[in-house]
Amino acid sequence: MTTSPPAPPPSSIDEAVPRALRVAAAWGWRLIVLTVVGYGISWVLLQIPILVTATMVALLLAVLLGPMVAWLHRRARLHRGLAAVISVLLTAAVAGGLLAVVGQRIASGVTHLHLDLYGGVGQVQTWLSQGPLHLRPGQVDRVFTEIQNWISQHTANLTQGAFRVGSSALDTVIGTFLCLITTIIFLADGRRIWTFLIGGFALGERVRIDTAFRSGWRSLSAYIHTQLLVAALDALLVWVGAVILGSPFATAMAILVFVSAFVPVIGVVFGGAIAILTTLLLQGWVPALVLLAIVTGVQQLESHVLQPFLMGRAVALHPLAVIFAVTAGSMMFGVVGALFAVPTLAMANAGIRTYVQVGARRRPPEASPPAATTGPPADAGTPAQ
Repeated sequence: MTTSPPAPPPSSIDEAVPRALRVAAAWGWRLIVLTVVGYGISWVLLQIPILVTATMVALLLAVLLGPMVAWLHRRARLHRGLAAVISVLLTAAVAGGLLAVVGQRIASGVTHLHLDLYGGVGQVQTWLSQGPLHLRPGQVDRVFTEIQNWISQHTANLTQGAFRVGSSALDTVIGTFLCLITTIIFLADGRRIWTFLIGGFALGERVRIDTAFRSGWRSLSAYIHTQLLVAALDALLVWVGAVILGSPFATAMAILVFVSAFVPVIGVVFGGAIAILTTLLLQGWVPALVLLAIVTGVQQLESHVLQPFLMGRAVALHPLAVIFAVTAGSMMFGVVGALFAVPTLAMANAGIRTYVQVGARRRPPEASPPAATTGPPADAGTPAQ
Protein backbone atom coordinates (compact mmCIF):
# COMPACT_ATOMS: atom_id res chain seq x y z
CA MET A 1 0.00 0.00 0.00
CA THR A 2 1.52 3.24 -1.11
CA THR A 3 1.19 6.39 0.94
CA SER A 4 0.80 9.87 -0.50
CA PRO A 5 3.79 12.16 -0.12
CA PRO A 6 3.58 14.61 2.77
CA ALA A 7 2.28 18.09 2.06
CA PRO A 8 5.00 20.65 1.52
CA PRO A 9 5.56 23.14 4.33
CA PRO A 10 3.74 26.46 4.11
CA SER A 11 6.93 28.30 3.20
CA SER A 12 7.29 26.14 0.10
CA ILE A 13 3.69 26.88 -0.93
CA ASP A 14 4.24 30.62 -0.49
CA GLU A 15 7.43 30.47 -2.48
CA ALA A 16 5.58 28.68 -5.28
CA VAL A 17 3.33 31.76 -5.71
CA PRO A 18 5.00 34.57 -7.67
CA ARG A 19 6.05 37.47 -5.46
CA ALA A 20 4.10 40.01 -7.55
CA LEU A 21 0.91 38.03 -6.99
CA ARG A 22 1.53 37.79 -3.25
CA VAL A 23 2.10 41.53 -2.99
CA ALA A 24 -1.02 42.25 -5.07
CA ALA A 25 -3.09 39.93 -2.87
CA ALA A 26 -1.77 41.56 0.30
CA TRP A 27 -2.64 44.99 -1.03
CA GLY A 28 -5.98 43.72 -2.34
CA TRP A 29 -7.49 42.44 0.89
CA ARG A 30 -6.28 45.50 2.78
CA LEU A 31 -7.90 47.79 0.22
CA ILE A 32 -11.12 45.78 0.45
CA VAL A 33 -11.17 46.22 4.23
CA LEU A 34 -10.49 49.94 3.94
CA THR A 35 -13.24 50.28 1.31
CA VAL A 36 -15.77 48.52 3.52
CA VAL A 37 -14.81 50.66 6.52
CA GLY A 38 -14.99 53.85 4.45
CA TYR A 39 -18.40 52.87 3.07
CA GLY A 40 -19.65 52.18 6.59
CA ILE A 41 -18.40 55.53 7.85
CA SER A 42 -19.98 57.32 4.88
CA TRP A 43 -23.30 55.58 5.51
CA VAL A 44 -23.29 56.62 9.16
CA LEU A 45 -22.43 60.22 8.27
CA LEU A 46 -25.26 60.38 5.74
CA GLN A 47 -27.74 59.49 8.48
CA ILE A 48 -26.82 62.60 10.51
CA PRO A 49 -26.21 65.30 7.90
CA ILE A 50 -27.12 68.24 10.14
CA LEU A 51 -24.71 67.19 12.87
CA VAL A 52 -21.87 66.46 10.42
CA THR A 53 -22.31 69.71 8.48
CA ALA A 54 -22.58 71.81 11.63
CA THR A 55 -19.46 70.20 13.12
CA MET A 56 -17.38 70.68 9.97
CA VAL A 57 -18.49 74.30 9.57
CA ALA A 58 -17.69 74.86 13.25
CA LEU A 59 -14.23 73.39 12.71
CA LEU A 60 -13.57 75.78 9.83
CA LEU A 61 -14.90 78.71 11.84
CA ALA A 62 -12.66 77.72 14.74
CA VAL A 63 -9.68 77.80 12.40
CA LEU A 64 -10.78 81.16 11.01
CA LEU A 65 -11.53 82.81 14.35
CA GLY A 66 -8.63 81.31 16.28
CA PRO A 67 -6.33 84.33 15.83
CA MET A 68 -9.07 86.72 16.99
CA VAL A 69 -9.74 84.65 20.12
CA ALA A 70 -6.01 84.45 20.87
CA TRP A 71 -5.66 88.23 20.49
CA LEU A 72 -8.60 88.94 22.81
CA HIS A 73 -7.27 86.43 25.33
CA ARG A 74 -3.70 87.76 25.39
CA ARG A 75 -4.07 91.48 24.73
CA ALA A 76 -7.51 92.26 26.17
CA ARG A 77 -7.01 89.84 29.10
CA LEU A 78 -10.40 88.22 28.49
CA HIS A 79 -11.26 84.69 29.53
CA ARG A 80 -10.91 82.34 26.58
CA GLY A 81 -14.57 81.36 26.74
CA LEU A 82 -15.72 85.00 26.75
CA ALA A 83 -13.34 85.79 23.88
CA ALA A 84 -14.82 82.87 21.92
CA VAL A 85 -18.39 84.08 22.51
CA ILE A 86 -17.53 87.65 21.43
CA SER A 87 -15.75 86.44 18.28
CA VAL A 88 -18.58 84.13 17.21
CA LEU A 89 -21.34 86.65 17.89
CA LEU A 90 -19.45 89.41 16.08
CA THR A 91 -18.92 87.16 13.05
CA ALA A 92 -22.59 86.13 13.07
CA ALA A 93 -23.65 89.78 13.22
CA VAL A 94 -21.45 90.71 10.26
CA ALA A 95 -22.73 87.76 8.22
CA GLY A 96 -26.34 88.60 9.10
CA GLY A 97 -25.81 92.22 8.10
CA LEU A 98 -24.41 91.23 4.72
CA LEU A 99 -27.35 88.90 4.10
CA ALA A 100 -29.77 91.69 5.06
CA VAL A 101 -28.09 94.09 2.62
CA VAL A 102 -28.22 91.53 -0.18
CA GLY A 103 -31.88 90.78 0.54
CA GLN A 104 -32.74 94.48 0.47
CA ARG A 105 -30.93 95.02 -2.82
CA ILE A 106 -32.65 92.03 -4.41
CA ALA A 107 -36.06 93.18 -3.13
CA SER A 108 -35.51 96.67 -4.55
CA GLY A 109 -34.66 95.26 -7.97
CA VAL A 110 -37.40 92.66 -8.12
CA THR A 111 -40.02 95.22 -9.24
CA HIS A 112 -38.32 95.58 -12.62
CA LEU A 113 -37.10 92.01 -12.78
CA HIS A 114 -40.12 90.59 -14.59
CA LEU A 115 -40.01 93.11 -17.42
CA ASP A 116 -36.24 92.82 -17.75
CA LEU A 117 -36.39 89.03 -17.87
CA TYR A 118 -39.19 89.16 -20.42
CA GLY A 119 -37.12 91.44 -22.61
CA GLY A 120 -34.06 89.26 -22.12
CA VAL A 121 -35.95 86.14 -23.15
CA GLY A 122 -37.16 88.01 -26.22
CA GLN A 123 -33.56 88.87 -27.11
CA VAL A 124 -32.59 85.21 -26.74
CA GLN A 125 -35.44 84.19 -29.04
CA THR A 126 -34.35 86.77 -31.60
CA TRP A 127 -30.73 85.60 -31.42
CA LEU A 128 -31.72 81.94 -31.86
CA SER A 129 -33.74 82.74 -34.97
CA GLN A 130 -31.54 85.43 -36.53
CA GLY A 131 -28.13 84.52 -35.14
CA PRO A 132 -25.60 81.99 -36.43
CA LEU A 133 -27.87 79.04 -35.54
CA HIS A 134 -30.59 80.22 -37.98
CA LEU A 135 -33.36 78.36 -36.20
CA ARG A 136 -36.81 78.74 -37.60
CA PRO A 137 -39.21 80.86 -35.51
CA GLY A 138 -41.52 77.87 -35.19
CA GLN A 139 -38.76 75.75 -33.64
CA VAL A 140 -37.83 78.49 -31.16
CA ASP A 141 -41.47 79.00 -30.15
CA ARG A 142 -41.90 75.24 -29.75
CA VAL A 143 -38.94 75.03 -27.37
CA PHE A 144 -40.20 77.86 -25.16
CA THR A 145 -43.73 76.42 -25.26
CA GLU A 146 -42.45 73.07 -24.04
CA ILE A 147 -40.58 74.80 -21.22
CA GLN A 148 -43.75 76.64 -20.16
CA ASN A 149 -45.78 73.41 -20.35
CA TRP A 150 -43.23 71.59 -18.18
CA ILE A 151 -43.40 74.33 -15.55
CA SER A 152 -47.20 74.27 -15.52
CA GLN A 153 -47.27 70.46 -15.32
CA HIS A 154 -44.88 70.42 -12.38
CA THR A 155 -46.66 73.11 -10.40
CA ALA A 156 -47.91 70.49 -7.96
CA ASN A 157 -44.40 69.26 -7.36
CA LEU A 158 -43.21 72.80 -6.80
CA THR A 159 -46.05 73.36 -4.32
CA GLN A 160 -45.16 70.19 -2.46
CA GLY A 161 -41.60 71.38 -2.41
CA ALA A 162 -42.70 74.42 -0.43
CA PHE A 163 -43.64 72.14 2.47
CA ARG A 164 -40.23 70.49 2.26
CA VAL A 165 -38.65 73.92 2.41
CA GLY A 166 -40.34 74.43 5.78
CA SER A 167 -38.65 71.38 7.25
CA SER A 168 -35.39 72.37 5.60
CA ALA A 169 -35.69 75.84 7.13
CA LEU A 170 -36.19 74.25 10.54
CA ASP A 171 -33.16 72.06 9.93
CA THR A 172 -31.21 75.16 8.93
CA VAL A 173 -32.13 76.92 12.16
CA ILE A 174 -31.16 73.88 14.23
CA GLY A 175 -27.93 73.43 12.29
CA THR A 176 -27.02 77.10 12.64
CA PHE A 177 -27.59 77.06 16.40
CA LEU A 178 -25.62 73.82 16.75
CA CYS A 179 -22.81 75.25 14.63
CA LEU A 180 -22.52 78.40 16.76
CA ILE A 181 -22.47 76.45 20.03
CA THR A 182 -19.93 73.94 18.67
CA THR A 183 -17.69 76.75 17.39
CA ILE A 184 -17.67 78.42 20.80
CA ILE A 185 -16.79 75.10 22.48
CA PHE A 186 -14.00 74.41 19.98
CA LEU A 187 -12.51 77.86 20.48
CA ALA A 188 -12.83 77.85 24.26
CA ASP A 189 -11.98 74.24 25.11
CA GLY A 190 -10.53 72.70 21.96
CA ARG A 191 -7.17 71.81 23.49
CA ARG A 192 -8.70 69.80 26.32
CA ILE A 193 -11.02 67.99 23.89
CA TRP A 194 -8.06 67.02 21.70
CA THR A 195 -6.04 65.86 24.73
CA PHE A 196 -8.95 63.65 25.77
CA LEU A 197 -9.27 62.14 22.28
CA ILE A 198 -5.62 61.04 22.09
CA GLY A 199 -5.31 60.15 25.78
CA GLY A 200 -5.81 56.44 25.17
CA PHE A 201 -2.67 56.03 23.05
CA ALA A 202 0.79 55.23 24.36
CA LEU A 203 3.01 58.21 25.14
CA GLY A 204 5.26 57.84 22.10
CA GLU A 205 2.35 57.33 19.72
CA ARG A 206 0.46 60.19 21.38
CA VAL A 207 3.32 62.59 20.65
CA ARG A 208 3.48 61.39 17.07
CA ILE A 209 -0.26 61.83 16.52
CA ASP A 210 -0.25 65.26 18.19
CA THR A 211 2.64 66.44 16.02
CA ALA A 212 0.88 65.24 12.86
CA PHE A 213 -2.39 66.86 13.90
CA ARG A 214 -0.72 70.20 14.60
CA SER A 215 0.91 70.11 11.17
CA GLY A 216 -2.44 69.36 9.54
CA TRP A 217 -4.08 72.13 11.58
CA ARG A 218 -1.49 74.67 10.39
CA SER A 219 -2.06 73.59 6.80
CA LEU A 220 -5.82 73.89 7.25
CA SER A 221 -5.41 77.33 8.83
CA ALA A 222 -3.22 78.50 5.95
CA TYR A 223 -5.76 77.22 3.46
CA ILE A 224 -8.79 78.82 5.13
CA HIS A 225 -7.21 82.25 5.62
CA THR A 226 -5.75 82.27 2.11
CA GLN A 227 -9.00 81.13 0.54
CA LEU A 228 -10.85 83.83 2.47
CA LEU A 229 -8.54 86.49 1.04
CA VAL A 230 -8.80 85.04 -2.47
CA ALA A 231 -12.60 84.89 -2.29
CA ALA A 232 -12.76 88.48 -1.05
CA LEU A 233 -10.58 89.71 -3.93
CA ASP A 234 -12.64 87.74 -6.48
CA ALA A 235 -15.89 89.16 -5.12
CA LEU A 236 -14.49 92.70 -5.07
CA LEU A 237 -13.41 92.55 -8.71
CA VAL A 238 -16.75 91.11 -9.85
CA TRP A 239 -18.63 93.72 -7.79
CA VAL A 240 -16.64 96.58 -9.33
CA GLY A 241 -17.31 95.24 -12.82
CA ALA A 242 -21.04 94.77 -12.15
CA VAL A 243 -21.32 98.28 -10.67
CA ILE A 244 -19.61 99.78 -13.72
CA LEU A 245 -22.05 97.89 -15.94
CA GLY A 246 -24.96 99.24 -13.91
CA SER A 247 -26.31 95.89 -12.73
CA PRO A 248 -28.97 96.16 -10.00
CA PHE A 249 -27.73 92.89 -8.50
CA ALA A 250 -24.03 93.76 -8.20
CA THR A 251 -23.91 93.07 -4.46
CA ALA A 252 -25.77 89.78 -4.83
CA MET A 253 -23.37 88.71 -7.59
CA ALA A 254 -20.38 89.58 -5.42
CA ILE A 255 -21.77 87.56 -2.48
CA LEU A 256 -22.42 84.61 -4.80
CA VAL A 257 -18.86 84.73 -6.17
CA PHE A 258 -17.47 85.09 -2.63
CA VAL A 259 -19.28 81.96 -1.41
CA SER A 260 -18.60 79.88 -4.51
CA ALA A 261 -14.89 80.83 -4.51
CA PHE A 262 -14.41 78.59 -1.46
CA VAL A 263 -14.68 75.67 -3.88
CA PRO A 264 -11.31 75.87 -5.70
CA VAL A 265 -10.88 75.75 -9.47
CA ILE A 266 -14.59 75.50 -10.37
CA GLY A 267 -16.18 77.75 -7.75
CA VAL A 268 -15.48 81.06 -9.46
CA VAL A 269 -16.52 79.58 -12.80
CA PHE A 270 -19.87 78.46 -11.37
CA GLY A 271 -20.61 81.73 -9.58
CA GLY A 272 -19.43 83.76 -12.55
CA ALA A 273 -21.59 81.75 -14.96
CA ILE A 274 -24.73 82.57 -12.97
CA ALA A 275 -23.74 86.25 -12.84
CA ILE A 276 -23.10 86.29 -16.60
CA LEU A 277 -26.42 84.59 -17.36
CA THR A 278 -28.26 87.09 -15.15
CA THR A 279 -26.52 89.99 -16.86
CA LEU A 280 -27.38 88.52 -20.27
CA LEU A 281 -31.07 88.31 -19.47
CA LEU A 282 -31.26 91.69 -17.76
CA GLN A 283 -28.89 93.89 -19.74
CA GLY A 284 -28.10 92.22 -23.05
CA TRP A 285 -25.11 90.78 -24.87
CA VAL A 286 -22.53 93.55 -24.57
CA PRO A 287 -22.59 93.80 -20.73
CA ALA A 288 -22.63 89.99 -20.53
CA LEU A 289 -19.51 89.75 -22.69
CA VAL A 290 -17.78 92.42 -20.61
CA LEU A 291 -18.63 90.54 -17.41
CA LEU A 292 -17.42 87.31 -19.05
CA ALA A 293 -14.05 88.96 -19.67
CA ILE A 294 -13.94 90.15 -16.04
CA VAL A 295 -14.78 86.69 -14.64
CA THR A 296 -12.23 85.04 -16.95
CA GLY A 297 -9.55 87.47 -15.80
CA VAL A 298 -10.46 86.87 -12.15
CA GLN A 299 -10.28 83.10 -12.63
CA GLN A 300 -6.87 83.34 -14.31
CA LEU A 301 -5.61 85.70 -11.60
CA GLU A 302 -6.73 83.25 -8.90
CA SER A 303 -5.29 80.17 -10.60
CA HIS A 304 -1.91 81.54 -11.69
CA VAL A 305 -1.11 84.31 -9.20
CA LEU A 306 -3.12 84.31 -5.99
CA GLN A 307 -3.28 80.58 -5.27
CA PRO A 308 0.42 79.76 -5.95
CA PHE A 309 1.75 82.94 -4.31
CA LEU A 310 -0.43 82.97 -1.19
CA MET A 311 -0.69 79.24 -0.59
CA GLY A 312 3.00 78.56 -1.13
CA ARG A 313 4.23 75.37 0.44
CA ALA A 314 1.74 75.42 3.29
CA VAL A 315 -0.85 73.62 1.16
CA ALA A 316 1.09 71.60 -1.39
CA LEU A 317 -1.76 70.11 -3.43
CA HIS A 318 -1.56 69.34 -7.12
CA PRO A 319 -4.39 70.86 -9.20
CA LEU A 320 -5.39 67.40 -10.42
CA ALA A 321 -5.76 66.23 -6.81
CA VAL A 322 -7.93 69.28 -6.12
CA ILE A 323 -10.18 68.55 -9.10
CA PHE A 324 -10.55 64.88 -8.12
CA ALA A 325 -11.29 65.81 -4.49
CA VAL A 326 -13.96 68.36 -5.45
CA THR A 327 -15.56 65.94 -7.93
CA ALA A 328 -15.60 63.01 -5.51
CA GLY A 329 -16.87 65.17 -2.65
CA SER A 330 -19.70 66.61 -4.73
CA MET A 331 -20.71 63.18 -6.03
CA MET A 332 -20.78 61.65 -2.54
CA PHE A 333 -22.08 64.51 -0.38
CA GLY A 334 -23.32 67.18 -2.79
CA VAL A 335 -22.49 70.85 -2.27
CA VAL A 336 -21.24 70.20 1.26
CA GLY A 337 -18.78 67.61 -0.05
CA ALA A 338 -17.48 69.99 -2.71
CA LEU A 339 -16.98 72.71 -0.07
CA PHE A 340 -15.11 70.56 2.44
CA ALA A 341 -13.21 68.25 0.08
CA VAL A 342 -10.11 70.39 -0.39
CA PRO A 343 -9.75 71.51 3.27
CA THR A 344 -9.99 67.86 4.35
CA LEU A 345 -7.47 66.83 1.72
CA ALA A 346 -5.06 69.63 2.72
CA MET A 347 -5.21 68.70 6.40
CA ALA A 348 -4.87 64.97 5.70
CA ASN A 349 -1.96 65.53 3.31
CA ALA A 350 0.07 67.56 5.82
CA GLY A 351 -0.86 65.34 8.77
CA ILE A 352 0.00 62.05 7.08
CA ARG A 353 3.30 63.39 5.77
CA THR A 354 4.30 64.60 9.23
CA TYR A 355 3.20 61.33 10.86
CA VAL A 356 5.38 59.31 8.48
CA GLN A 357 8.35 61.66 8.89
CA VAL A 358 8.18 61.56 12.69
CA GLY A 359 8.01 57.79 12.59
CA ALA A 360 11.02 57.61 10.29
CA ARG A 361 13.08 59.88 12.60
CA ARG A 362 12.21 57.83 15.66
CA ARG A 363 12.97 54.48 14.03
CA PRO A 364 16.28 53.05 15.35
CA PRO A 365 19.04 52.74 12.75
CA GLU A 366 19.51 49.32 11.28
CA ALA A 367 22.50 47.39 12.61
CA SER A 368 25.39 47.22 10.19
CA PRO A 369 26.18 43.71 8.89
CA PRO A 370 28.97 41.86 10.72
CA ALA A 371 32.42 41.97 9.18
CA ALA A 372 33.56 38.97 7.21
CA THR A 373 35.57 36.47 9.26
CA THR A 374 37.23 34.63 6.41
CA GLY A 375 40.66 35.58 5.15
CA PRO A 376 43.47 37.38 6.92
CA PRO A 377 42.94 40.81 8.49
CA ALA A 378 43.81 43.83 6.43
CA ASP A 379 46.99 44.64 8.39
CA ALA A 380 48.29 41.09 8.56
CA GLY A 381 51.77 40.58 7.17
CA THR A 382 53.08 37.67 5.23
CA PRO A 383 53.88 34.60 7.28
CA ALA A 384 57.47 34.24 8.39
CA GLN A 385 59.56 32.03 6.24
